[in-house]
Amino acid sequence: MKTRIETFIRILIVVAYFISPDSKIFCQDTKKAELSLGIGFPEALNIGFKYQIKQSQVGVSFGYWPGDPDSFLFDFNYAVSLCGDYYYHFGNKPKYPDLNPWYARVGLNCWLLDWGSDIEPYLNIPLRIGRNFNFSPKSGFSLDGGVLFVV
Repeated sequence: MKTRIETFIRILIVVAYFISPDSKIFCQDTKKAELSLGIGFPEALNIGFKYQIKQSQVGVSFGYWPGDPDSFLFDFNYAVSLCGDYYYHFGNKPKYPDLNPWYARVGLNCWLLDWGSDIEPYLNIPLRIGRNFNFSPKSGFSLDGGVLFVV
């Protein structure tokens, strides 16, 4: 039974990744550091931090997704996500920040699913392309999408 659930979750992860872009709301406290709150896949409901180096950024995020052991789709107790990402920004110079609005993103993500009796790890590599939309020099949101490789 557990192998069917594992297979179903892996298929769901790949399908959901194709149809649901990640969106983040960010605020820049300094010119180089960025704090973000977001919801997406595979990051779940997350809080993150990015640091800018020229037209690149490195970031980490921590996410959580509640489960319901009695449901069909999310039949785990909870899921925890830990991500590390590298962003390379390109495109035309934007109006507000000094980062170009378009970016390519690669990362390493670890999902931990709590089944009650054990915790099951999933390691995956997301590859994405996205864009920042800025409201002001210190606020905006990002949308990105791409493919996910389960390791």
